[in-house]
Amino acid sequence: MNFGNDSVLVKGNTVTHNHPSGAAAFSVADIKVTGELGGVAIRATTKTNGTAVLKKSSNNPQWGKMASAYSRFLGSGKTVKQAQEWLESNASKYGLRFALEKQHG
Repeated sequence: MNFGNDSVLVKGNTVTHNHPSGAAAFSVADIKVTGELGGVAIRATTKTNGTAVLKKSSNNPQWGKMASAYSRFLGSGKTVKQAQEWLESNASKYGLRFALEKQHG
């Protein structure tokens, strides 16, 4: 993920972007860059599979440590569902919270 000149806009805000592939989960870069730029949350929305949300739930979220652990988990090839389950089970360890918002209508 590259924000170019808009990087300063991430600090203190929620980043929302689309995943046209339909994967309602995050890349390692999504997590890492959001933390490095001081974001408070990231959302990945899809047309048919809902919206994945990862947001801080503590005053000291550890985005980088989570990105590293997530990278190790994904390393052996995982499905989107497995990635979502890992995010849900592990986010709180890093001061974050994961949720999957379902599509409406």
